Amino acid sequence: MPYLILIIMVIYLLSLLPDRKIVLSSGKNINLSISSMVLVVFFMLIMGGNDFNPDTPVYNTIYNMGLNYTKNLGFAHIIVFFKATGWSYNAIRLFLVVSGLLLISITIHRYVPAHYRSFTYILYFVFPFFIDAIQLRNFLVMCILVFTLPLLFNDRKIDKVIYVALILLAGTIQQLADIYIPLVILYYAINNNKLKKIMKNLVGLTTIIVLIVGLIPSLTLNLSSFLNNLLGDEVDDLSHYLVISTRWGGFIYWVVIFLNIFILKLCLTYSTEIEGKYSDVKAILKYKLSDLARFILWMNLMYLFVLPLINVNVDFYRVYRNFLIFNYIVYTNVIFTYGKVVRRRDKPVTITALVFVSLFFTFTWQFLLSGQLDVVIKSVMNYNWLI
Repeated sequence: MPYLILIIMVIYLLSLLPDRKIVLSSGKNINLSISSMVLVVFFMLIMGGNDFNPDTPVYNTIYNMGLNYTKNLGFAHIIVFFKATGWSYNAIRLFLVVSGLLLISITIHRYVPAHYRSFTYILYFVFPFFIDAIQLRNFLVMCILVFTLPLLFNDRKIDKVIYVALILLAGTIQQLADIYIPLVILYYAINNNKLKKIMKNLVGLTTIIVLIVGLIPSLTLNLSSFLNNLLGDEVDDLSHYLVISTRWGGFIYWVVIFLNIFILKLCLTYSTEIEGKYSDVKAILKYKLSDLARFILWMNLMYLFVLPLINVNVDFYRVYRNFLIFNYIVYTNVIFTYGKVVRRRDKPVTITALVFVSLFFTFTWQFLLSGQLDVVIKSVMNYNWLI
């Protein structure tokens, strides 16, 4: 617990650091969030400089096996390339973590004003930073997803192709990444009234089926067996997901997911209302927050089919975990950017409270009640280049 108190104090002090505006020779202004920059460096030292955690033996094995590790050939090729140039595993890890955090920072910089970026980073730090610090491959998949997803919002078809190509590339690092390819279909669906109606019906039907399957253990087991037979040896890396390792604990994540969907719905309603009343508010973000909120809401709804799988193995929650940063971007802008501009505190305060309730549930279950406080957080905080 002293670790958490220290972390909270450090984060609070970082959030007080002033922003700085730099004027380039071209006359263009760049707003730098000093607190965000310090937080990112802090993350790099803690995550990238971590030299021992529960997954360290696994990654050392991959480092030693090289291309003989055939489950994630893309990741193995990265390791082999840098190892051939004389890099140690710790050096490779630091490079990959720094690269991943920079990809995340580019997206946050694109969608969140400088004054409020530190709040997005703080939400990420509470969860899932410590899990990402251990699960390096999934962290890289998440970074690629966060960086490439904005390509879907562009009108050019080539950007959709690039998105799919990069997600397929991420799939060579960890095969679960391929599950995000259908987001291309989602982009076209929510911009077409007929397809959108079909999507609503499918989501409604999926939710009902998911609730039934998830509540009946025998159906959950049958689903696990079906997926195992369907996937077969071609995706052997996913086989460990399809082993019953949890049951009722998975429903905690159900609560968190539905709570986040509810928060996103509030964010969509609020941002649409504000944009309708204040025509100049859109210029603050240089994009319509309601459009982003709508897509992220639908993305959360689209993956409801994962819920019963979480009851099979909580590792399936990473499907949601990987796009939480986009949830956080929407929350940050609704709470601060829109909330402060129009000087209305009712809905922003409500949304803030619900966000912290969601984080409290997640953090408490993930680390405190599951007994992973020592295994995860202390291993990350004790073995790094900062402490």
